[in-house]
Amino acid sequence: MAPSFVVDGDLTVIAASRRHHNFKVLSRKGPSFLLKQGVGLERSEAIRHEARVYQTLLGPDGDRDFDRYLPRFYGYDESKNLLILEFVPEADDLRNRHYRLGRFPSGPAAALGRALALLHRLKPSPPDGDRENRAESTRIPWIFFIGRPEMEMFHRMSHANRQLVRIIQKFPEVSDRLHALRRDWRPEAFIHSDLRWDNCVVARGSVFKLVDWELATVGDSCWDLGSVFADYVSAWILSIPITYDRDPERFPRLARYPLETMHPAMGAFWKAYVARSGMADRTARECLSRAARFAAVRLLQTAFEHLQTSSQLSGSLIYLLQLSLNILRRPRKAVVHLLGIAG
Repeated sequence: MAPSFVVDGDLTVIAASRRHHNFKVLSRKGPSFLLKQGVGLERSEAIRHEARVYQTLLGPDGDRDFDRYLPRFYGYDESKNLLILEFVPEADDLRNRHYRLGRFPSGPAAALGRALALLHRLKPSPPDGDRENRAESTRIPWIFFIGRPEMEMFHRMSHANRQLVRIIQKFPEVSDRLHALRRDWRPEAFIHSDLRWDNCVVARGSVFKLVDWELATVGDSCWDLGSVFADYVSAWILSIPITYDRDPERFPRLARYPLETMHPAMGAFWKAYVARSGMADRTARECLSRAARFAAVRLLQTAFEHLQTSSQLSGSLIYLLQLSLNILRRPRKAVVHLLGIAG
């Protein structure tokens, strides 16, 4: 960026903080930037890790075909714990795009499928290159241990989340199935690990970017896939107005975002992923069944995150819990009836 842009007053700085100190540095004549700065030990380490992920993905061992799905990485200042990235102009995250349009287009879903196929074929190695820390860098997501949370985590939970944990503990089947999935965890690919619509950026000209790589690690590729499916399913459930004076069987018909309107997008996502991965049919079927089970776990995480600032369980979140258990019990039926993917 030329110094004249600063002198001429072309720059606008906008605070956009969430977990971190984030700032948008906008320019009409030159590139725009997103600055991310961690405050505190835990958040500083998260920014440091994200910087290492960008360095890994954009380094000599990365995939040049995948670069198009990343914002440009301008650098990382270790002394200030400051990450500098491209700010994509006139862009929106996929969640806002869906809710603003009131529909779920297949184009971005297919782009996400192609992006993940490229990401998952990368050679698995810890983002920081530290082989001694490999066990830490391939850790299983915390939600798999929700049935038996550590005491520190339990103390930080909201009252509603403690209710959630107690409900899960009343059904040993849930803990047993989570334990089985932990045993079957396959750290064989580089994964985003926190895939949700909020971390998918879309813009004009079919621009599609994956952002927020703080949790990226070596892990199970089906966790990323299940996370994508879970966002569609949870958007459907959370759009249902649940009241206790109505017949529960009528609730799905009252959804603001009916599930069947999302089926084409989920199908496009899966079809693009399989095509770009070059999976054989048998491998694809087994992968899809595992992704459905991971989607059930991600629904538990969605419920937990919604309840972290609540004092009571809501009807919608109880439905999420029930749906999660149903998927864990019958993943193949979930693939057909919930995800709308047949054959």
